[in-house]
Amino acid sequence: MTDPAVRPSGLRQRIPTAIALAILLLLDLFALPPIATLLLIAIVLLGGAWEWSAFLNTVRPMRIAYVAIIAFGVLVFDPRALAPFELDALLVTSAVWWLVAFAWIIFAPSKSSPVFTALAGVLALIPTGAALGYLRLADERGAWLVLFVLVVIMAADVWA
Repeated sequence: MTDPAVRPSGLRQRIPTAIALAILLLLDLFALPPIATLLLIAIVLLGGAWEWSAFLNTVRPMRIAYVAIIAFGVLVFDPRALAPFELDALLVTSAVWWLVAFAWIIFAPSKSSPVFTALAGVLALIPTGAALGYLRLADERGAWLVLFVLVVIMAADVWA
């Protein structure tokens, strides 16, 4: 058994991991073509879908099916194939969803069903991927736009 006095703390383990991931993100954004960023976004979203599927309290095959549904949504809403009005419709739907989610948290935080929880994940993950992908492809500043959005999200998460 490892002596607790010598074992690195959670923070000491997380800092090197964060630095390594930040370097990989910067390389992906600034040294690789935009398609690499779209692939990274998809991989992260699918990891998020796997984590979200745990909220459904279901068996492993159903969790895999949920991740497959999210993967299908990521393909359908590929920012390279979306017309501007389609992206607008997706983002408006997402914004309305966030208002509903806010009301849900305020007025009925303990009331949920697996179907509603699954829908919440779909409406949170897929528009996020499409929006980040669209920003990356927007113009020559796309990498900087994605980096800015991710830094704001990470700061909000850390300080929440």
